[in-house]
Amino acid sequence: MIILILLLALSIFPQQTLAEWGRAADEPFRLPLNPGSTVVYVLSDDNGGCLVSAAAYGDLCHVDRYGNLTWDEIFDPTPNILGGTALPLLTDNGDVIISTNKTEWEQREQFPYRWEVMTASDVYIQRTNLDRELLWGENGIAIDTSDELYDIKGIYAGPVDNSYIIHSYKFDEDYRNFDSRLHLISGNGEFLWGDDGIELDWLSTLSYFVKSINQSFIIVQNIFSDPAVKIIKIDSEGETVWDLNYSTLLGDGRQSTLSFVESDRAGGVILAYRYTRYESPDDSIKYFGINAMRISAEGDSLWIRNLYERPIEYTEGLGAWIDPFQYCFVRIDYVYPDHFLIAWIDNLRYSPNPIQVDALDIDGEHLWEELVDIITDGQSSGPIEAAPSYDGICYAWKEINHDVHDWWRLLWGQRISSDGERTWGDHGRLIQVRPVYNIAVTTDGNGGMITVVHDQNSSGATVQMINCNGEIGEVLEVGVDDKIFLPNQFTTLETYPNPFNSTTTIVFGLDKLAPTRIAIYDLTGREIVTLINDKLEAGYYNVVWNAVAFPSGLYICRMDAGGFYQSRKLMLIR
Repeated sequence: MIILILLLALSIFPQQTLAEWGRAADEPFRLPLNPGSTVVYVLSDDNGGCLVSAAAYGDLCHVDRYGNLTWDEIFDPTPNILGGTALPLLTDNGDVIISTNKTEWEQREQFPYRWEVMTASDVYIQRTNLDRELLWGENGIAIDTSDELYDIKGIYAGPVDNSYIIHSYKFDEDYRNFDSRLHLISGNGEFLWGDDGIELDWLSTLSYFVKSINQSFIIVQNIFSDPAVKIIKIDSEGETVWDLNYSTLLGDGRQSTLSFVESDRAGGVILAYRYTRYESPDDSIKYFGINAMRISAEGDSLWIRNLYERPIEYTEGLGAWIDPFQYCFVRIDYVYPDHFLIAWIDNLRYSPNPIQVDALDIDGEHLWEELVDIITDGQSSGPIEAAPSYDGICYAWKEINHDVHDWWRLLWGQRISSDGERTWGDHGRLIQVRPVYNIAVTTDGNGGMITVVHDQNSSGATVQMINCNGEIGEVLEVGVDDKIFLPNQFTTLETYPNPFNSTTTIVFGLDKLAPTRIAIYDLTGREIVTLINDKLEAGYYNVVWNAVAFPSGLYICRMDAGGFYQSRKLMLIR
């Protein structure tokens, strides 16, 4: 029997340390990435640091929790192959999966233009760890393109433990049509769905993949040729479990566009979408709004909730309505305990325009009496980036402030707790004053976030860490600073997913030092696993129960922490 226990505290270290991340908004830490990288991605290393990938080259660098570069040079996990493609994926054990491609281009001329067309593309997948070991050979695993023009759109956690979904696609020579394939790769690099994978010709490059329970996953996709939302659930064998097609998300003649998708932590998904509707018979009054919708693990529509609505103004000079869809950015994020925070910027409504946040529980009930505004000084510019961390979310966004510099884009941040508090003050924190082009964020593992910015002028990248108190570059240690973000009471024992297939995560919080014991029992009351039996400092904790060696059935998880007792039922399903 193998029991995997992953214990992640809010960082229990002996002292507070001033890091090398940066000292102020005008002193970010510059990363030694290739200057030609116009897009960067950042991943938490699950220990307060981060891995940064340069999309154009596939290079990697690592920054530890104190802001120090741990490698003396940029690491190329796929040597001799030029070009990073999809967003890297961090595996459960801290490895990184990255994709690269080797392309050939042909110059074509058609009066009065001249352009390049891709004529061949070899795509590779590589797995590496923090020791820079290449785990899938020198060049990685080649995706069988069958002489087609493929590229990788995304890498996602697969339906089976330690498996990964690779979403590849190809265009025809005129770049008008494409088809998509999904490949399932095991941790040792084996193609579980064959070399060719499975074909989904309707799947575009704008898709949402959500890992579900019972060794399955859900894809949500806007179908633009026939305005609709397609939702499909696929099992570990690549077979379709159910297939939904919402020809109109709302009905009543409303037009809608999918904005964001998040797992509901119960095998289903929560969707956010924007819509427009007419109210008057002569179509003279038009409204724009945002709704949230939950689809269950069985494919049932459980609820729809309205989050926001306003009238749309008719522009006489243009002789048309201003389309708000392209000026509104929406996202959903899960935070403990079972809260879903939905944030949006409506750039056409306010000047300066705040980011607004609402909170729903899993049953679609509004948790706050009113919306929370993230107040901005200038004009906000989407999209919104977010780093969920325990019972709060750190948001980052670009802002245009004419008082500082003509069209100078600043990077701002704000932390919203699950109870709707603006923990970094009404106006948040100014993170960077350099011109901001692209933003990527991740959690610092301690209630704050790490931001990576592509600098529009220098074509380089900078990184900053903002702790849970909104301070730049200052690492807070539990028990040292009384402002550290900690639970104010023993928090409810939560588990997700539940029901689960092989592993489930148990989350709890302690407001003070306490002897803590968490154990799993069968229905006869027999203790079968002890997950934690130790004295723990105040903070939030996760512990993972790997139940691969146990039969399906109902189990009880019990916590005893300093005289506080609580139990939760766990349903293991094979």
